[in-house]
Amino acid sequence: MEKLIHVEILTPEKVIYRGKVKSVTLPGTMGSFQVLYNHAPLISTLEIGTVKLVDENGNVSYFVVGEGFAEVKNNVVTVLVDSAEQYDKPTADKVVKEKKKMLISGFVASDVKDRTYF
Repeated sequence: MEKLIHVEILTPEKVIYRGKVKSVTLPGTMGSFQVLYNHAPLISTLEIGTVKLVDENGNVSYFVVGEGFAEVKNNVVTVLVDSAEQYDKPTADKVVKEKKKMLISGFVASDVKDRTYF
């Protein structure tokens, strides 16, 4: 029997992915991490980044996700994010870079405008 984990990627609007995989790599806030069969239970915050899924045949899928959370429990990984879209690897890398750039520029612009001095 193949040792697989069940993965669900969910946004407020819809289910983006639901299926069995060998591994999932997630963009944790404190760094990327991989989940394999029989991983210890955990809950983690996620940042904008790429979720990498490797299915039972070795096929790799990439999803660009927004901020959110991931729960790992009993070989089930539930990913709850504000947005998610599937891309090929080169496109996923470009999209993540652009989203992070937009996020940073948004913080800088609002920080300067909204700064309060005491």
